[in-house]
Amino acid sequence: MWEEDFKELRAWVSSGDIEPVLLKLQNLTDAAEITIGTELVDILTLLSARHYHLLLERIKSGQSPGAIQRQVNILFSDLLNYISILERRTRGTVPPARGPRLSMKDVPSNRLRDPQFREALIRGSAFRSVSWFENAIRASIAVCKIQSARSVATGFIVGDGLLITNNHVLSTIQLASTATAIFNYQQDQLGHPLPSTVFGLDPAKLFLTDEDLDCTIVAIKASSGELTRWGRLAIGIGSDLLIGSAISIIQHPDGGYKQVALLGNMLLDDDRRRLLYGTSTMPGSSGAPVFDENWNVVALHQGAGVWSKQEGWYTHNQGIRFSAISQKAEFAAALQAA
Repeated sequence: MWEEDFKELRAWVSSGDIEPVLLKLQNLTDAAEITIGTELVDILTLLSARHYHLLLERIKSGQSPGAIQRQVNILFSDLLNYISILERRTRGTVPPARGPRLSMKDVPSNRLRDPQFREALIRGSAFRSVSWFENAIRASIAVCKIQSARSVATGFIVGDGLLITNNHVLSTIQLASTATAIFNYQQDQLGHPLPSTVFGLDPAKLFLTDEDLDCTIVAIKASSGELTRWGRLAIGIGSDLLIGSAISIIQHPDGGYKQVALLGNMLLDDDRRRLLYGTSTMPGSSGAPVFDENWNVVALHQGAGVWSKQEGWYTHNQGIRFSAISQKAEFAAALQAA
């Protein structure tokens, strides 16, 4: 039965036995592909790639043991989230018969050297056009680091000269009046810092905030000409999102250089107000844009979700849907030009 499979998988993750987890998940997704859809198959491919990347990092010793362990813990969390989604998708279905899966030890070594045995489409469609990455870079331009007297965070431009972030980042006019928005705080291809542009904020011109929605919109103290190069992000409703869909976040984790959380990301659950996702973030990521697979902004990242005492980590991150934010008339008016 499925229940026994999922119980065994969770026990393996808890003990750190990732190899058998990935192999068993591959068998389960192969058997249940018609039921669960191809997007979960693609996500499992990305999770496997992350695992082998971490193995390589351990061999190369390019990162500190602590940094690698943090990534391993995130992978454990993502695997548990994946197992939970797979469990929900297969609930009430009968597991089909599964034959033995071919492993590398079953492939004759001479076949690995065969010129016709060079590459294969392993599962689903993990390909993205080059334009997909170009769109990501284009979207990142409008994202900035926010520095206030209280914290560092992330924000982005919406509408005409308006910045959006969380209420818990900029909760008052006084705090916003001394804060700055730092654009282009990132590195070039060689890892060198690029020149940044710093703007003050102008809450006297416009300041909207809502603690319940955890959202603040404030004017940027700059002319339209000065802001033209930074563009603005298009706001989407996200009504067509499916559980398991890819969710990416452009952010300033730890208040550092701009980064994109890409691999292994997936929508775990949603309601009319929030999106719950496995996309990784850190302090400093609050107020970042949450993107669907087509780089439409569908939510405002808020922070970590529910802490699991049993698992010893947060089970997901969460963001406020823009469809919920736009229900408030003054926010809707400010976002209308976005």
